[in-house]
Amino acid sequence: MEAPEASVGRAHVITLRRKFAILVSGLAVGVLVVQATAVWSIVTLEREIAWPLRSIESVLRDLHTSKHCAEDLAAALGQSRWGNPDSPMEPDAAIAMASIASLRSSLDAIDGPDSYVLRTGIASARTLRRQTEHAILTSMDALSDPTLSPQAARDLSVVHELIERIESHVLGDAESQAAHTDAIRRSVLAVTGVCLVALALTVFLGFLLFTRWVIRPVDSLRTAAKRISTGDYEHRVPVRGEDELAQLSREVNLMAGTINTMTQERIERERLAAIGEMVRRVAHNLRNPLAGIRSLAEVTHAELDESSDLREVQSRIINTVDRFERWLRDLLRSTTPLQIEPITLDLSEWLPEVIAALRPMADSRRITLVLELPDRPVLVSADPSHLEQAMVAVITNALEVVPIRGRVDIRLAAQENGQAQIDVLDNGPGVSPEDAERIFQPYVTTKPDGTGIGLAMARHVIQQHRGVIIVQTRFQPDYGDQGQETGSCFRIRIPAISEH
Repeated sequence: MEAPEASVGRAHVITLRRKFAILVSGLAVGVLVVQATAVWSIVTLEREIAWPLRSIESVLRDLHTSKHCAEDLAAALGQSRWGNPDSPMEPDAAIAMASIASLRSSLDAIDGPDSYVLRTGIASARTLRRQTEHAILTSMDALSDPTLSPQAARDLSVVHELIERIESHVLGDAESQAAHTDAIRRSVLAVTGVCLVALALTVFLGFLLFTRWVIRPVDSLRTAAKRISTGDYEHRVPVRGEDELAQLSREVNLMAGTINTMTQERIERERLAAIGEMVRRVAHNLRNPLAGIRSLAEVTHAELDESSDLREVQSRIINTVDRFERWLRDLLRSTTPLQIEPITLDLSEWLPEVIAALRPMADSRRITLVLELPDRPVLVSADPSHLEQAMVAVITNALEVVPIRGRVDIRLAAQENGQAQIDVLDNGPGVSPEDAERIFQPYVTTKPDGTGIGLAMARHVIQQHRGVIIVQTRFQPDYGDQGQETGSCFRIRIPAISEH
């Protein structure tokens, strides 16, 4: 089951789907805002501009009609000049009644529920209706009593003047409405511009987020694919976040690491195969001369007197040839999968035997070979033959790099952490930090005549013993003569066995 912390952590991860949902939602909100702004603009223009203009047009038309009806009614009463006695006319009852009906119809339109006048000047509309009704009544009385015609004409002139004042007021409102229209237009344009800018910013932000969330990771993956395809298995994709592309980047990095490991293993196998072939050829070419040397030494040993000092020399030759023959067999076995057959081994007793075989080499170069052992046994579980092969490779490497009359120290110690430690110190040129790890790789050597096999084989053997080998440059020992420095120190540590 998954840990609760892991579940909670994944719950807060912004996945690629969520990121796309955020982008689409942002764009949808921007589009909806613009659409809503467009609808609002249309409604606002309709309410604030179109309807007042239509109402003003209708009111002016009705007022103009009412004014003409009042004039026609006055003319029908014989008072074309608004009761001027100099131009009397014969009354016409039919025209008068038609004018009265038209005047009332125009007033009803002006005084209707959607009338612009009612919204801007309800008092004027009521005054106009009251005066008009009074003038109509007076006009109807004048039809039966012509003496009332001048009075009716005067009342109609009052209605006429009132209509003109209302027209003037409506025209003034029209001018104000035009100015208001300009303000509304500017407001609508400003709001629309702000919405368009917001939409542009939303699109730009969406593009930036899309570039950051998708395009860049995809470009990194494409670059990684190209470099990995060319053999650059060390290249890694930058991992940002926890979304699907980040997980894919981790998987690509894991794949590159796996391919790199498999490639290195394949190269290592090929190197080992080449080493094995070379070792078999070398062993085949050396065994016959070694057999001849041993036979000659045996014959010489048998022919010498018991008191001759040369008998010991011949015995050492025979033992050295036998040891060399054993090393060749071990070297042949090392090219095949290593099989450790451990036994309990006391390094305090075993190590002097290994050093004894290397003293002739040290003496030939006048190198001082010093062995320091602890006062008590140091027990390990190890394969003596394979471990000897590794120790000989390390000590031989030290003997080859120190100058004439140099010094090599081999120090054995039991550590408190349950490790047996063997230090091989020399006063040679040392190993640079860049080469500290490389020298343990096959075919890598810093010596002009080196093969790059010995230290690689030594590390392989020590690792099979569950141990480690490291090299330290300009090592300052924590024991022995104070202030003494060596060129390099090869430190070997393998698990020790308790004496109890």
